[in-house]
Amino acid sequence: MPKSDKHWKIFGESNPYFGVLSDAKFKSDALNDDALSEFFETGRLEVKDALEKFRSAFGEPQRGSCLDFGCGVGRNMLHLADNFRKVVAVDVSPGMLREAEANARKTGRNNVAFRQTIGDDGFDFIYSNIVLQHIHPAEGLGLLRTLLGRVSTNGGGMVQLIFRIPPKLERLNRRMDAMPWLWGLRNLRMGRKFSHPRMATYAYPLDDVLGLFVEAGIPGLFSEFTNHSDHIGLKIYFRKPG
Repeated sequence: MPKSDKHWKIFGESNPYFGVLSDAKFKSDALNDDALSEFFETGRLEVKDALEKFRSAFGEPQRGSCLDFGCGVGRNMLHLADNFRKVVAVDVSPGMLREAEANARKTGRNNVAFRQTIGDDGFDFIYSNIVLQHIHPAEGLGLLRTLLGRVSTNGGGMVQLIFRIPPKLERLNRRMDAMPWLWGLRNLRMGRKFSHPRMATYAYPLDDVLGLFVEAGIPGLFSEFTNHSDHIGLKIYFRKPG
């Protein structure tokens, strides 16, 4: 099974903001105060929109504990911390977590705990955006099952994933996953280090995804389509009945 952890650990050490939003203005050598403000504003707007959509579909969320899965440098975490009494921010990359913790400290969000694994806690709200799409479904479906299993009674959340990517990218994924060294050769041809990290994007099988929600005892969903450069996905909102 392809493992993306090592790539995200490299992004976390070398280009953490670009690793979250892949726009050149967020690269480490270009980052400035204006870019940082724009970066965190995207998180504020996304969290605001997600909570409004959840509220419209299922009513007011419980405001106790929230899990931000794949928190990166805290783009969404800062704003989740304004809406929940406690946030647990999880990321596989130590570099990302260090930056997220520094951002929480600088902005006075003292209700956030940071860790590399999900743990055994239950949560009132699960939030994961632009994360699972970068994890191979062979691993990501298991993570989604774990996330849904951590939702408390009458809790809910929003999980985003992709279910269709361009065929050319599907073929590239198959080659690079089967022979990871090909990515290193591709890097050299492009004038980069052999070890330059890969930001892979994967499509998830919707029948398996929806089956996990049924398995978790969730009776219905609200969803909306996303489409970024022909990467077609879903934001899935849900609530576990009391």
